[in-house]
Amino acid sequence: MKFWNNPKIVFLNITSWIGSIGAEHHYGTLNCKDKKEPLTKKVSVTRKLSKVEAEVLCRKDGVKIYSTGSKTDRFKDVDALIRAAKVLYKKDFPKASYLIRTGGSLAIAEPQEVLIGPNKDELNNLFYSFDVLEWDRDEEEMERLLTEWEALIET
Repeated sequence: MKFWNNPKIVFLNITSWIGSIGAEHHYGTLNCKDKKEPLTKKVSVTRKLSKVEAEVLCRKDGVKIYSTGSKTDRFKDVDALIRAAKVLYKKDFPKASYLIRTGGSLAIAEPQEVLIGPNKDELNNLFYSFDVLEWDRDEEEMERLLTEWEALIET
């Protein structure tokens, strides 16, 4: 997938252990290929804690290390995480053209949801069409959609 090495594309990877015992948060990282470095630039999505949140975390974690305004990478809500990621994307990646939400892995070579970028609506229509298909049944159509999506994102 050629677009992975494009420094104008930033990927938002959202992870969570929700469903595991006691897990209740989502986490996000922004990842972008940096031509100056052999590896990816990776930035954690964070936010500031309110007074109540800091008190709850101190009680829950059993340590008094949180206070009002402390940074955390914990998000209870995916939409809040995405909003924070968009702000961080604009600040930390000013030359980037796209913010793309990955499907949980940066190695997925398939159309993915575009959060910010030119042709966003057209790209997302291709993504939504692709997302309901199955490789064992719809391989030809999936290849066509993938080729079209990659051509749009690389222009």
